[in-house]
Amino acid sequence: MKISLIKIIFTLVLFLSPFAVFAGAEHNMSGYAWSSNIGWISFNNTNGSGNVNYGVHKAPDGRLCGNDTCSVPAGYAWSPNIGWIQFGGLSGFPTGDGTQTINAKINGNNLQGWAKALSADGNGWDGWISLSGSGYGVNFDSSTGRFSGYAWGSDVVGWVSFDAAGANGVIIAPVAVPVVAVFASATSGTVNIVNPSLTWSATNSPTSCTASGDWSGTKPVSGTNVPQGVLTTVKTYTYTLTCSNTSGASASANAIVVVSAASVCFNGANNPPACTTTGGNGTCPPNYTGTYPNCTGPVGGSCSIGFTGTYPNCGGLPDDPIVCINGATNPPVCTSFSSQKRPVHEED
Repeated sequence: MKISLIKIIFTLVLFLSPFAVFAGAEHNMSGYAWSSNIGWISFNNTNGSGNVNYGVHKAPDGRLCGNDTCSVPAGYAWSPNIGWIQFGGLSGFPTGDGTQTINAKINGNNLQGWAKALSADGNGWDGWISLSGSGYGVNFDSSTGRFSGYAWGSDVVGWVSFDAAGANGVIIAPVAVPVVAVFASATSGTVNIVNPSLTWSATNSPTSCTASGDWSGTKPVSGTNVPQGVLTTVKTYTYTLTCSNTSGASASANAIVVVSAASVCFNGANNPPACTTTGGNGTCPPNYTGTYPNCTGPVGGSCSIGFTGTYPNCGGLPDDPIVCINGATNPPVCTSFSSQKRPVHEED
C-alpha cells in the first residue's frame, strides 16, 4: 500500500510538470533514474521560478560532486518521495560484496562507490546506495555520455535503473571542444622596430594549449599582453594556437603580424624617424624607388667619376673612402652631396 501511494503521488507530480530538466553551468549531469520503490530520481534542475538549483557534476577526474574541481564536494539528486540523495562528500562507507568504500566516481566505464539518501539518518534506515557490487553495477559510455545498469539501495530504495527513462535517462552533457581566440597588439610594423604582444583565451574548460608557427611550445590556457620580442625579418609572422579539453582539440586560431622594410627619406634618414632636413620635393633621390618621403632603395646605380665598384659600395685608390652617389656613405653618413666628388690625394 505504501509503495502504491508513492507511485500515485509521483505520477501526479510528473503529469503536472515538464519531464525534462535543465542543467546549470555548474552541473553537467542531467536526466532521470528510476526505482520501482520510490519512483523517479532527478539529477538536475535549474529554472527561473524560484525552485532550488541542484544537480550532480562529473569532474574531469571522474568524481561525482558539486563542480568541476570538487571544491564543492557534494552534488545532489532529488526524489519527490525520499528527498535529497547526495553524491560526493561522504564518509563512513558500509562494506558489501564487490563494493568500493569510496565516494561516487567513474572509473573507466564503471560508476563505483556510494551515494546516500539523506532523509534516512536517524530513521532506522542507513540510506546508502551502492553504485556497483557483485553481479550488478552502473555503466558509463564515454562516447555518448550515457549511463546504464542498476544501483542497489536496500529494501527501501531497491534497484535503481539509470537508463529506464530512455532518452531522458541519466546523462553527462558532452563538453564542446575549446573555442580559441588570439590577438596581436600590433598587426603590422617596421623590421627591427615592431615588438608585438599576444593576448589569447579559450572557452569550454581547456586543459592544455599548444603554440605553432612563429612561436612554439606549451602555453597557459590564457595570456595577456605577452611580448614576442622585436621582429628582425621582413615577412608575415603567423602565431597559431590550439587548445584541447576532454572532448578533443580546438580549431586553430591565428594572429598575423606583417613586418615590412624600413623606409628612407630624400636626405637619407630612416622614416621613422621623420626627415630632419628639407628636400621634400615629392621625388626620391637617384636609385631610390617610391614617393617621397616613403623612399626605399638603393636599387643599383653607378659610382661617381673616378671611383670603381657598384653603387653604393664605391671605391677608388686603396685609401679612398667608400661613397654613395646620393651623398651618403655606408658607413658613415655623408653630410652633403659634395661627397660625390672624388677626394684629392697628394699623388694627384
